[in-house]
Amino acid sequence: PCAPNPARSGSRFRFQVPVETRVRLAVYDASGRRVARLFDGKARPGSHTVTWDGRDEDGRRTARGVYLYRLETGAGSISRKLVVVD
Repeated sequence: PCAPNPARSGSRFRFQVPVETRVRLAVYDASGRRVARLFDGKARPGSHTVTWDGRDEDGRRTARGVYLYRLETGAGSISRKLVVVD
């Protein structure tokens, strides 16, 4: 899950993996363009927290609006909506 959602200045993403696996976590705008790559690498078994400061890959503050975040692991992927309000 992502918290807080809606977000003002950033969010925390928490996920768990049962075994070491490659994990990708990214934020996309409504048209599907990647805004920020938050994690891309191997994750050890257990709980993980990744923080997003609300900035894009060039360091600019993202505009308010609806974004999607996608978490991909060796077991599959999930996508969820994230609302940025400030």
